[in-house]
Amino acid sequence: RLIASGLRAFYKQGEMEGARVIVLCNLKAKKMAGFASVGMVMCASNQAHDHVKMILPPESAPVGSLVTFDGLSSEPASSAQVVKKKIVEACFPDLRVGPGGVCCYKDIPFQVESHGMVTASVDPGYSEST
Repeated sequence: RLIASGLRAFYKQGEMEGARVIVLCNLKAKKMAGFASVGMVMCASNQAHDHVKMILPPESAPVGSLVTFDGLSSEPASSAQVVKKKIVEACFPDLRVGPGGVCCYKDIPFQVESHGMVTASVDPGYSEST
């Protein structure tokens, strides 16, 4: 999967290539940087957006694992639904990093079933973004 990101100011290319990250992937492809980008790399940033860290899956989670939230069950939205219902924009205000670097949506931890919580190496209170 090829993904264009705006992370050049925070990561070197070698740090990004092959990195295990959390990707928002049910999005329509967008032509960026001369190729079709098919997802967004999820990151955590401070309010000034001058300190950005990639959100990381649990080490034991297989590539392609689904991120879930306890108490929230539904099928992933299609790329058309994501655009039409503005799902990404609606979710962003409720994405935060909690104690221990655990990433949360409305205070519900991101998790990969049977593998643990999704984390970011930042202080609690950072916002999550792409």
